Amino acid sequence: MMTKKRIPVWIQLKDMQYQQRLTAYLRRFQGETIEIREKWDEGVRRVTDEKEEGQDNIWLCFQGEEKENPMGVCAYQRGGILTQKICGEMKEDRAQGYQMEGLEESALEEQAPVYLKREPLAGLYGIYSPIGGCGKTTLALAYCEILAKKKPSHKVLYWSAEGAADWRLYFQNHCPYNLSDLIYCMLMEGAEGMGEYLREIAVGQENGVYFIRPCHSFQDLNTLQESELYQLLCILTDYFDEVVCDMNTAFESVNRWLLKYCGQRFYILNESPSGTLKVQEFVEVLRKQGEEQEYLRERSHFFVIGGKGNDNREKAEVQGYPIQAFLPWCNRLYRENEGRLQMRQDNSYYERIRQMVQ
Repeated sequence: MMTKKRIPVWIQLKDMQYQQRLTAYLRRFQGETIEIREKWDEGVRRVTDEKEEGQDNIWLCFQGEEKENPMGVCAYQRGGILTQKICGEMKEDRAQGYQMEGLEESALEEQAPVYLKREPLAGLYGIYSPIGGCGKTTLALAYCEILAKKKPSHKVLYWSAEGAADWRLYFQNHCPYNLSDLIYCMLMEGAEGMGEYLREIAVGQENGVYFIRPCHSFQDLNTLQESELYQLLCILTDYFDEVVCDMNTAFESVNRWLLKYCGQRFYILNESPSGTLKVQEFVEVLRKQGEEQEYLRERSHFFVIGGKGNDNREKAEVQGYPIQAFLPWCNRLYRENEGRLQMRQDNSYYERIRQMVQ
């Protein structure tokens, strides 16, 4: 019986770090089907008709370049989808003699660990707002710091899940690895042994808070499936006692899943005209989609930052939901310390959050 050949796939990307991760991933999970061939010199960036002894050549390329290359496949997508598209390029008249078995849509799903019992995680706090620049990061930082001080025996992680995070203003972390490395390690190795890896990449700060550098590319987080994201959340909450997630403003799949599995959800609002409209639209969309109960009624708390100087209003609400606290904004919340911004503790804002933390 003739042995079927593996599909030859060339890969050459400007992002060497991503290329190395992707290459290792495909070799591990699809090594029996795909033969990865790496190119590093700039002289062969785009090849359209190159053949090797009658073999077809598929090229993994940047997003958009696949339109210019008839044998090109965009490299920046989930592994299972990527594998299917690679095989999709092998038309029936060219596929004879190649190993095409085991490439159904569910192939990679079976390889990724799946947590069958998905429940909210008690140690996961989600800080979310549909309003940009409303003070969400400031609240997340203060909450982490106060939580770490009130529970000195606990490991508290500040997790920036924003697309373009400004973490260098607040944290020191010289570790060369980031959350993208943890995700790739998880996808390739499973959950076992992740605690040892976290000890290497999670760096403790002077204020007692731990910090992991955000994803190298937000695509690494955004392309995870729900089961994979839940596995990542379980890994983080198994190692840390509390994980405070500073989320971005988009309400797409990743943020939906994050909020879905948070043990506590903090919605941050302000009283600006544009902020009021964005919150109104956010709530109306959830109501129309029948998701109000899931995302707003349980484990949810609403805070208004930078009110009109009155932080003790009674029976205040937003879109029918009670506001737990009004947080007075202060102009001098930070001071510079060795090139980093450090939160000041001698103000009403910090004191109000201290009262919130249980």
